[in-house]
Amino acid sequence: MTGVTPIISHQGIFENPTTVYSETSDEMRVNYFKQFVTETKSPWFFHLHLVGTHYSTFKPKSQVFSMADQGRVASKKDIYNDAIWENDTYLKEAVDFLVSRGQLEETLVIISSDHTKNWHSDRRIPLLIRFPSSTIKGKINGNVQLA
Repeated sequence: MTGVTPIISHQGIFENPTTVYSETSDEMRVNYFKQFVTETKSPWFFHLHLVGTHYSTFKPKSQVFSMADQGRVASKKDIYNDAIWENDTYLKEAVDFLVSRGQLEETLVIISSDHTKNWHSDRRIPLLIRFPSSTIKGKINGNVQLA
């Protein structure tokens, strides 16, 4: 794949993830994911790490919550919510791509976070798991420990 340093290949080798993580936008990461899925023979593993909500100054492309109306100035929380909305949009794009290729029913999708707001790693964080063909269903309302 030209122009992008691979994060992980079908051989499972990390080549230079630091360069990819530090120099690409979430949009570029999703596009690389699509290219990877298109060019890689199954089975494959891909970790899509989106970082648009990780910076001290958020610069989302779209204003959904932070649109100024009636003279109101957008708050930092509004801009952060825009960044979360954009993150969700990129996740939807990745899942929709798998659907369009008929691969979602063959793919284990795990959505999680590395920490909560303000870098609290000791608080509850989301963990969503979608199994292939939706063969396993259920909901756990309590805490789980990933070890």
